[in-house]
Amino acid sequence: MVEPSRTSLGGPRPLEPPVVAVVDEHPSGRRTIVDLEARLPPELVRLGPGVPLPNTPYRIEAWLGDGAMGIVYRAQHVELERTVALKILRPEACGSQALAEMFRQEARNASRIGSDRIVEIYDLGTLPDGRVWFTMPLLRGESLRETLGHGPLDPGRTVGILRQIAKGLAAAHREGIIHRDIKPENIMLIRHQRRDDAVRMLDWGVAAAQADAERGSGVMAGTPYYIAPELLLRLPYDHRVDLYSLGCMAYELLTGVPPFERASVTELLHAHVEDLPPPMAEQIEGVPAALERVVLRCLAKQPDDRFADACELEAALCEAQIEAGLHTGWDDLPLPEVDPERRARLAARMPDPLRPWWQGRRLRLPLLAGAIAVLVLPLALLLRGPSASSPVSIDRVEALVGEAREAAARAAFVYPPADEPGTTTAYQVVRTLERLDAPTATERASELREDLAATLVRLGDRYWSRPGGRPFAVDYYVEALMFVPEHEHARQRASLSPGELAQLRHKADAGEFSEAELAAVAPLAALAQEDPAERGRRLSALQRDEDTRASVAARLDQLAAADPELGEPAAPPEPPRARAPARAPSPARGCAAQRRRARARASARVPEPRPSEPPSDRERARALVSEGDAAVRDGALERAETKYQQALRADPRLAAAHHGLSRVAYHRGRYADAALHGERAVRHAPREPSYRIDLGDAYYKAYRYEDAVEQYAEAEAQGHSGAAARLAKARAKLDG
Repeated sequence: MVEPSRTSLGGPRPLEPPVVAVVDEHPSGRRTIVDLEARLPPELVRLGPGVPLPNTPYRIEAWLGDGAMGIVYRAQHVELERTVALKILRPEACGSQALAEMFRQEARNASRIGSDRIVEIYDLGTLPDGRVWFTMPLLRGESLRETLGHGPLDPGRTVGILRQIAKGLAAAHREGIIHRDIKPENIMLIRHQRRDDAVRMLDWGVAAAQADAERGSGVMAGTPYYIAPELLLRLPYDHRVDLYSLGCMAYELLTGVPPFERASVTELLHAHVEDLPPPMAEQIEGVPAALERVVLRCLAKQPDDRFADACELEAALCEAQIEAGLHTGWDDLPLPEVDPERRARLAARMPDPLRPWWQGRRLRLPLLAGAIAVLVLPLALLLRGPSASSPVSIDRVEALVGEAREAAARAAFVYPPADEPGTTTAYQVVRTLERLDAPTATERASELREDLAATLVRLGDRYWSRPGGRPFAVDYYVEALMFVPEHEHARQRASLSPGELAQLRHKADAGEFSEAELAAVAPLAALAQEDPAERGRRLSALQRDEDTRASVAARLDQLAAADPELGEPAAPPEPPRARAPARAPSPARGCAAQRRRARARASARVPEPRPSEPPSDRERARALVSEGDAAVRDGALERAETKYQQALRADPRLAAAHHGLSRVAYHRGRYADAALHGERAVRHAPREPSYRIDLGDAYYKAYRYEDAVEQYAEAEAQGHSGAAARLAKARAKLDG
């Protein structure tokens, strides 16, 4: 797909012509441009959300985008319940055999290459009106174009991405397929097997066979900012046009702008043929010279002056990485297939990936020397004792231990304060200790884990049986599990799934909690205070705070009413509760927060409200969920999302609302978000098997097969009829 216009960091660019300039070939050699507007079929199949795709097992769910040749929808395989991306030839192109064949060839090319860097094709077919369609995975991620919207990429990250693209091109070129339209829009970055920046290459519709390229025949294709000179000159060409386009894209990744920018398309195309790109230092500082040399060689005007093939290019990227001392997130990629001596040099000098030894880490020392070191080093440490010259001194370890205990004293166990989200937590300090290469650090980190978990369990036990205190107690138990995941008492009371714990662990380690999440757990720090006066002061401040959720404020009121040690309710003094009127104060007698708490107290005192009173928060939340469900059935996902969010504001623990947001995120292809909301739904309704099924589906689409198996197995144990088939499919993924 292509955008009609683009905006770079340097300002707006002129409109681009379509990606494809389609040309009909005639025996006489004459070429004519296809007139798309004149090719509308008389009986067009009407498509849209909720419409089954005729004669197929797919049902369209939503429109995703338009391209020069096709329209992309989100669809679902009805029988397999698998969500896919469905690409259909544009209606205007129905009358062109050349375009239909090109569209069909896109699916064939991608399937024929068979590389994990190339998007997979599931199905291929033709509609009754002649339009070709095919399905592929619905990728969760962003294109390199979207990534560039945040600015130039770091050189190390760029090398990791370019090496993957080079591997995809090498696989395509081995099959005699030339992409001809390498550009940021056609490179997707997804998260795969818990790794970011996994490359998937798209849009193989304008790809050419090597034989056609050598004759200079077939369809002319390219995008002005990335097109090779020989394509512009209509000369015979080969796979090295892809290396030129890759060079243009690499230049833009590193600098934020393409190598050539001109006032008009004609001038831009002329620059590809005649001009040299400006040095990268004129655009940005910090690009390693070795990496710039690789990019500029790709941009050579003559194909013979470029790299011989994509493997040679990848080897040059590795050599530039070594020279510049760069590390990437993809240093464990297999080395390119180049001559053995060069490959051996790369193997000896490439940085080791940061992986555990059981995942294949290469050892730089001989095996015998390593074994001797393993045996001798502990003995040497015992004989020498601590030393100031050790890699990690005792003072450094103890300083970190003190920092962790200080954070715990401020109740920053796992969550930082809402008003200081950058504060280092005790959990983060423990993780820092565990990353130090010193036995003492590991031992002290283990001691901290036990001590902090015991403190949090004690806090949880303090509030477990108090009116309004159980939700806070559960949060303390959850924090305890962050330090000691196998703590039996905390595990039974927290009811936390392994997926939820893993998600929380990731956020805590990276400090990625949202403002809403930190606001929701703010009472934990106040309730952890041992001094009653300080505890009461903090709780009263929270109760008076307009940003405190009504449900949280009501629970705090219940706590304060049941135990004077916890401080007084924030509302003005009232008559004794046994004689208090069962009505809320008028607006003139207090702020909005006080009115909410008064309603909560009135609700607690009167089990059955009179018909004239407004519905409770729980009732209103359930009504909003019903409206959200109806919106989902109508395909109005934005309206559904709004209703579910409103429901959660009324009742943050309503499982049905979390489940609704999970379904919305799943339909939009945001599987990580779907899993997050699904985990919350299961946490609040653990005996609802359908919630576990949907959570398992989100895990499955996010490649978290072990977590999916766990949810499917639990749903099967709870009697869900659809769990067995899903469980078998997820287990097959693990076994494969």
